[in-house]
Amino acid sequence: METGRMRYLGGGGLAVALGLLLGFPSLTSAQTELEGMVVTGEVEVGSRVFPGDASDWDSAKYEEYREQRPGIFGNARLLLEGKEGKYYFEGSATDIAERDQHYEVASGRYGRYRLELEYDEHPHVFSNTARTLYTNEGGGVLTLPDATQSAIQAGGSAALQSALSGATGVPLRFRLQTARVGFFYRPLTDLELNAGYWIQEKEGTRPFGMGFGSPGANFANVAAPIDERTHEVTGGIQVARDTWSLRLGYTGSFYENDLDTLTVDNPLRGTDSATLGSTRGRTDLAPDNSAHTVSLSGAATLPVGFPARFAGTLSYGMRFQDDPFIPHTINSAIASPALPASSLDGEVRTLLANLLLTGRPHRDLNLTARYRFYDYNSDIPILAFSAHVVNDRTLVPETRFTTPMDYHKHNAGLDASYRLARPTTLKVGYEWERWDRSDHREVIRTDEHTAKAAIDYKPAAWALLRTGYQFGIRRGTDYNTFAHLAHSVEEADLAGAQPQSQSTLLRKLDEADRLRHQVDLLAQLTPREDLTLAFTGNYGLTNYDESTFGLTDDKRWSVGTDVGYRPLAWLGLSAWYTFENIEFKQQSRWRPRNFLTPTTVADDPVNDWSSTSEDQVHTAGVGAEMVLIPDRLDASFSYIIEVAKAKTLAAGVPGALGFTAAGALTTTPAADGGNAVDWPDIKDTLQTFIAALRYHLQKNLTVKAEYRFEHFNLSNFKTDGLEPFMASSNVNASGVVSASTDVFLGDRVNDYVAHVIALSLIYRF
Repeated sequence: METGRMRYLGGGGLAVALGLLLGFPSLTSAQTELEGMVVTGEVEVGSRVFPGDASDWDSAKYEEYREQRPGIFGNARLLLEGKEGKYYFEGSATDIAERDQHYEVASGRYGRYRLELEYDEHPHVFSNTARTLYTNEGGGVLTLPDATQSAIQAGGSAALQSALSGATGVPLRFRLQTARVGFFYRPLTDLELNAGYWIQEKEGTRPFGMGFGSPGANFANVAAPIDERTHEVTGGIQVARDTWSLRLGYTGSFYENDLDTLTVDNPLRGTDSATLGSTRGRTDLAPDNSAHTVSLSGAATLPVGFPARFAGTLSYGMRFQDDPFIPHTINSAIASPALPASSLDGEVRTLLANLLLTGRPHRDLNLTARYRFYDYNSDIPILAFSAHVVNDRTLVPETRFTTPMDYHKHNAGLDASYRLARPTTLKVGYEWERWDRSDHREVIRTDEHTAKAAIDYKPAAWALLRTGYQFGIRRGTDYNTFAHLAHSVEEADLAGAQPQSQSTLLRKLDEADRLRHQVDLLAQLTPREDLTLAFTGNYGLTNYDESTFGLTDDKRWSVGTDVGYRPLAWLGLSAWYTFENIEFKQQSRWRPRNFLTPTTVADDPVNDWSSTSEDQVHTAGVGAEMVLIPDRLDASFSYIIEVAKAKTLAAGVPGALGFTAAGALTTTPAADGGNAVDWPDIKDTLQTFIAALRYHLQKNLTVKAEYRFEHFNLSNFKTDGLEPFMASSNVNASGVVSASTDVFLGDRVNDYVAHVIALSLIYRF
């Protein structure tokens, strides 16, 4: 990549573009006529310059979802309309010929028909620093050179380090391309037809980790290929009359993955072994599938003595997946257990009903009632797998059953708004949510009831004050810790599997009983025409009051303010600030297993530990809009800073119970630890400054100069200093380091500093 104190690409092209635009005749208004059509639009052509060294800004974070590199850029917008105002053609193009480009055109007759075409493209960059020894052979197969693999097998960790020092760069990014065509037609005043087709394609690579052997053995991170697409077909017909409307619609979604499996060479094995592992690892990838949904929606004005309206939707869906199963293992030294079926032959059926009723029986009273029902029915056969293989190395001769999960969910609510007096409005409401789950889940039924109240106070046209409070309580049926386990193992194995399963004191957060409190505040003030003030604040606390282990508290609060001020007719100022704080508290117990007698675990309160995770996010900004010379020169600038910090603090008992290598119970922790430790803080900061100057050569011709500064800084212990070989990757909680046999990608997200200068010409017609 070219570096230096100044990078300037496409300057000649910009000069040509400016010359072409300046050659257009001067127009007194931003529209013209062309063979009976009224034409309006805008074209912008420019070029970017990046002062400084390319290494300052060449970060995956800078390009994560966009392309903004040196060189030519352009945008355009066009509208053609017939003089009689019936027919039209419109189009737009953004970031032309760049990797985040977008194009859209539409044509038709107003109120009668419309044809739309759209194309969108954007990148997703994971990292620009990844390096690998693996070669993509196609078809989802990643291989190591035979000589490299043999040297690593002979030399172990030292040879792996030497080999990885010569790893070559590999892109970790994919390109997302989306295209859409849509058609709308109204043959009659009260009849509408629509149809559409949408396709999205994803192609590239992503980071992927594959383990070789049981947990604790070596693993390899690789650049896994992506080659998949999704098709969507829609269609509908709608009848709309004065007091009612009815619509019938269909949506079909079809997912295709051109890669069935991912196969990766094991750097430590040259031959398959039933005890030491396989020379390769293989995993299945997302299967092809399809979904079909038919919906009927309607709305009607009710024949009552006050304004009232009913709206509802009823939809039925079917989802299919019948991807062939792959063998349990690719290891030729292990006889792969027989499969109970060649494929899943899976089918899911969904049913949705959504009803809404609104009414105003009195001028001061508004009522809203709603109900929603969703049913998820897994029509998937229960299959018995007589054995399984862990990471192509360990054969586990235990029968396991598939456990499809069915559920249906009810939501209902009633809201009322009543104006107590001219400045004061009282709002009250009630919400109910019920989950009915299959007996494969720990809790079959939960009910949550929420009461809401809020007061709006508007003492004057320029002031609004609002405060609200919500209280919710969720309770469920008895918690059956081993409900899922009972449906996934044979009855004879249940008693032996229970000690190694979940703690009977653990509660999963989506099923656990809880109490919720939420307070919201809002103030909007406009004391003068040139001054606006806004303040928001909220506080929420969710207490899982019946959970001994698991998530016990979820507390979050935020405050924010926004100020807009125009002290002079030519000057507008703005400033804003928000702060968010999210805190989670968890409790758990270290339950080490005796590997000599696997059904024995140490389950004692002395091994209890806790953790508190807290995220804090500050966002602040200022901005200004200035008219320096009326109708000739204006300017703007903005500065935004975002600071986020995440920390996790933990507490436990260092001298907890554990097992020695000989299987004896001891008060000194085993080699795999059990001590709760604090995680290092994670912090990132993003600063953005944008200044723009616009000089209007003519009413329809503007020269724009812009300067953009971005500075991103990340401190993350999980990726800082990451390289393809990490000497201390094999370390247990007691701090003992083993020789590393793991393969990494070195996929860091680096800091960056970017200075961007852009000059463009905007022509309106």
